[in-house]
This record gives sequence, structure tokens and C-alpha cells, in this order.
Amino acid sequence: MKTNRLDFQLRKLMYLGFMLFIVSACQASVPTSASLTNVSGTEQVQSEEFELEIGPGTFFLANPYVGLADLSSYTATLTRTFEGSMSGEAQQWSESYVMLRDNEAASSQLSYSTTGDMATDPVLFAEVGQNAYAKSGAEACAADSIDPEISSIERTDPAGLLSVLLGADEAGQEDVNGVAADHFTFDERALGKVDLEKSNGEIWVAADGGYILKYTLTTTGGDTAFGEGVEGTMTWDYALTEINATVLPALPDGCQLNAPLLADATDVLHTPYWLAYGTATAVSDAAGFYQEQLPGFGWTLLTGPFVGEASTFMEFTLGDQTIGVSISAGETGTAVNVVLYTSGE
Repeated sequence: MKTNRLDFQLRKLMYLGFMLFIVSACQASVPTSASLTNVSGTEQVQSEEFELEIGPGTFFLANPYVGLADLSSYTATLTRTFEGSMSGEAQQWSESYVMLRDNEAASSQLSYSTTGDMATDPVLFAEVGQNAYAKSGAEACAADSIDPEISSIERTDPAGLLSVLLGADEAGQEDVNGVAADHFTFDERALGKVDLEKSNGEIWVAADGGYILKYTLTTTGGDTAFGEGVEGTMTWDYALTEINATVLPALPDGCQLNAPLLADATDVLHTPYWLAYGTATAVSDAAGFYQEQLPGFGWTLLTGPFVGEASTFMEFTLGDQTIGVSISAGETGTAVNVVLYTSGE
């Protein structure tokens, strides 16, 4: 099974974005009572009864991802801001997550940026088919093959940073960006954090589909809300837009090799230095495609084509770059490999 070696990099760069959320989520108010029961005269087993104060309303949100997989595409945006102090020193920052998701193509782009005391270079993550990409600031684009069934980006969808709700109050119905929505309000009780923080928020949920259209939350607290030595106010502002209409933009320059691929390409690996895929196109026709198309991408034929019994090889140049194009027939079709030998970087 293929594994995503960019997964660690993604998680590392996103860590700061998740840290405060995880701390606050783990510190909910859960009063307990304990009793000891004697077993066989010697062994003792401890049992606990948990009591959790929740909101008075009728709306419960157990899964913030609800309904998203049923959409053909969407754009999800979350902005979080914090203003307060950390270890007695003033702290102010803002972070933004923008997810563009195409469920039908199993492709995503996630951009992450920060300002203020947490400022870092903006980061872009993308997954297209069996390829994952990461680009931070002016650094070169990194790419790797992945198992499309194990998506790092999906696990870091901005919706995952929204708290579950236990008993939000009904606040009527209204349209949000042209979508009929049920509106609810809530406070710290629906977050399970009574006596730990003061919160107030609103959520708009699609009447048909149940997905979150808009979510706002303001929380004020100290150690028990945000972690030891942290005190202040944090806000969440989430919106789902361009539903079933999101178009993923092209990847940044340098994320893929500057070369075309045949329309019937399958099992595509496309990195800055290597393009590989399978096709049902005959070897001779595939070779003709590259001889015809590569000049339009700026490449000039250098050597070849060298034609074998069931394969073809040729080289092209562009400035101080050289690529080799290898096309060969196999038992299940034609294999195409385009490899960058040298680079001016």
C-alpha cells in the first residue's frame, strides 16, 4: 500500500493550528462520583458515574463533517483569531484555513496562513488523484505519491476544528448564500464547558443535507479553556461557500513536471521531476503525441526517437534542462515515463 510521506510535514505545519483547540476540547467540565465495590473479599473494582451539563436546546451536532461527502464540491473557510496573553506576555494572532474540495475528482487544496505572533510562511497542500503536494512560502514544491483512500487533507478539513454541540437552541430558519438553513444559538453549556469558560455562538445548518453553512463562536477564558498560562478571547468564523460549484485552481509552478499527458492516462504519478502513467494508446501513437506536443511546452527534440521492438525513447531540452521520454508496451497497456535529468535550480 502506498503511504503519504508528506503526511508528517502537513501535520507538523498544522500543529499550531490544532493545539489550542485540542487543549480546550480535552478540558470539558465532567463532575464525577466514584464508589468502590469489594470483589471476592480482596479485589476492588472502581466504577465512575459521569455527569455532564449540556445546553437546553434540541439541536445536537456530533459530527461537524456531516453532509460534506455528499456534495460534489465546496469551499470551506475558517478564520480563528486570539487576543490575550501567554505566560503574562501579550499575544495576538490570526490564522486562516481555506479548503477547496472536489469529491467527484477526489482532489483537494488546502491553504493555511497566519498573522501576528504566530506568523509563518503561507502553506499550500494539494492532493490530486494519487499525488500529494506541499509548498511553503518561497520553498520548492514537494511532491509524493499517496494512497487516495488515505487523505491527509480530508483529515484536516476546517470543519474538523469546529466543536461538537450538545443542546443548541432553535433560532428560526433563514437562507445562507441561497441555501435554506436552520439557525441555532448556543453558549458554553452546549460545548460541555460550564465553569471553564464563557462562550456564545451561532450555527446555520442546511435544511436539506445537514451540513454546516456557517458557524461563529467567541470564547473567553484562561488556563482551563486554552492551556496553562494562556488567557484571552478566541473567535471562530467558518463558512461553506461555492457549494457544488468549486473549481480547483492550477497547482503552483514547479509542483509538476512541465509536460503533457495523454487524455486516457491512468495511475498517474506527476511530480516536479517525474511523470509516469499507463495508457491504452499504442507506443507509436504515444510517441507521436510527445513529438507533437512537447514543443508547445517549450521543449526541443535533442536525440531520438530511438525505436525498439516494443518501445521508444527520446530526449528533449529546454534551457539547461533535459528530459527523457520512455514509452514501452506491457501486458496490460503502454507505460509512459517522462523524467527530468537536469535542472537550472
